[in-house]
Amino acid sequence: MPLRNNRIDPAAPLRVAVVTDDGVTTDGVVRTQVWSTASLAWVRAQQAVLDAGTVVLGGAISVTTMPSVNVGSTSHPSGLGAVVDGRQVVTTAGTRVQMSAQACKSIAVTAETDNTGIIVVGAVTVVAAIATRQGLPLAAGATATFAVDNANRLYLDATVSGEGVTWIAIS
Repeated sequence: MPLRNNRIDPAAPLRVAVVTDDGVTTDGVVRTQVWSTASLAWVRAQQAVLDAGTVVLGGAISVTTMPSVNVGSTSHPSGLGAVVDGRQVVTTAGTRVQMSAQACKSIAVTAETDNTGIIVVGAVTVVAAIATRQGLPLAAGATATFAVDNANRLYLDATVSGEGVTWIAIS
């Protein structure tokens, strides 16, 4: 897949801006990565280089510290909690909604796949309107994961009334 419309802003490392073919720009902070088998093989091959110090990729991203990780392990850490899931709807577009109280260690929030607008996840200051948008915008089917101690630390807003998210949390 060509990345002709994607760019990394060198003035704000780790902030990513994506411009779609129809000219809509979405930006945010990279927080998660998905690793393929090929990626894991590359990490194993590069571990010594990464442990040695700083690696600069194209001048825009620098890695100054890389923790040692056993990427070959498939065992689950002890102490994992229960899995809890739910749904949250923004009744009126432009009126933020606080997520329901649910103690957790992390939560994955997915914009419902039948949404026609954008759901924005953020703090109490979240705004979905494009002109004043604040928070992380999610198109239908998109997922974001947050490390929070309670789901109610997150707020939602939507560009279309009655649209929402489903979520799954580890408590």
